[in-house]
Amino acid sequence: MGGHVSIPSHAAARALTIEAASQPAKRSLSRPESIVFVAGPFGPFLRVLANNLRSRNCRVTRLILNGGDLLDWGFRDAAIFKSGPELWGNWVHEQLRRVNASDIVVYNDSNPYCASAIAEARRLNVSVHVLEQGYFRPHWVTLE
Repeated sequence: MGGHVSIPSHAAARALTIEAASQPAKRSLSRPESIVFVAGPFGPFLRVLANNLRSRNCRVTRLILNGGDLLDWGFRDAAIFKSGPELWGNWVHEQLRRVNASDIVVYNDSNPYCASAIAEARRLNVSVHVLEQGYFRPHWVTLE
């Protein structure tokens, strides 16, 4: 991974999208970016980030693993996984293809579900972004 950026979690979603918008394009933007979230910190973080990304014409999808994910995210732009863990990798692969994903964002790359999602994303040449919790400070989010 290239480096780490840490920001307070309450401001992280807004700051990440502002930073991304200010960066020069590194790839062709002939199609809208399609970003898939797998897991996230509890609370509104991913919803806020998703709304900011939508305001920049990105398509956003959340892969829902459990009731907590559904409670935090809701049904909008959600793909709900209803099978056993042995089918997760194939399901993620199909979801990434279905939405023509350009990027995937995971929370904690050592979580088995996230590690599998990263592997599937790399098979499809989807850019991977990893969020971690409080490497440097509590209540901050780190982007690798």
